[in-house]
Amino acid sequence: MIISKTSGIYAWTSLSGGQYIGSAVNLRRRKKDHGTSLRQGTHKNIKLQRAWNKYGEEGFEFSVLLICEKKDLLFFEQRAVDILKPKYNICLIAGSKLGVPTSEETKRKQALAMAGRKPPKSTRDAVSRSNKERVVSFETRQLMSLAHMGNSYALGYKQTEEHKFKSTKHFVGTTKSEEELKRRTETRKARGWFVRPLDEIRKSLSNAQKGKRWITDGLIDRLLKKDGILPVGWHFGRTNGGH
Repeated sequence: MIISKTSGIYAWTSLSGGQYIGSAVNLRRRKKDHGTSLRQGTHKNIKLQRAWNKYGEEGFEFSVLLICEKKDLLFFEQRAVDILKPKYNICLIAGSKLGVPTSEETKRKQALAMAGRKPPKSTRDAVSRSNKERVVSFETRQLMSLAHMGNSYALGYKQTEEHKFKSTKHFVGTTKSEEELKRRTETRKARGWFVRPLDEIRKSLSNAQKGKRWITDGLIDRLLKKDGILPVGWHFGRTNGGH
């Protein structure tokens, strides 16, 4: 049977009566592509491939169910799937890839394609506004808290002193501006979180630093408790901000 190059809905039917339903912009090319991958044993649809291996090429028939415009392909494919209930279709929703496994090579290519991509500023601003305006109810916070109780992720893991020092590099010794503190306060209020007065926060930070001295290794500054032991290679003082 000569298959045209037009668009339409097709079916692969096995000797057992099982079918695979699909749509194509070019029916002739689609039949050729299916046949090639099935003969090579590399077809992405494992159900169809197993049936092909069982019945052989002579046990399958390719038929055109309907010729239609490109814009109507998914509509008529879905109608055919709903009526015929094909045995070999993994996805029963036209145009969907739900349930189709993604190979590791495909995942790698997708990761490479996305690497370095950054959403436009308009998108980032929209996400930021959405997060600021989002209010988390007390009940939701309680459920989130319960969900995290007993979380054993990284349980027993201890950070090395070197890792601790590196973690504090970008935070120790920094001072939040009045504008930054107010912005954070407004954000927390908008989300319905408990907010402490700024004076109380500053007092708490000040009390936390009492009895401690600044030490540095020439790159990183950190606070050392009054009775703490000065690490090797460190000395009292600060690299950024005087002694």
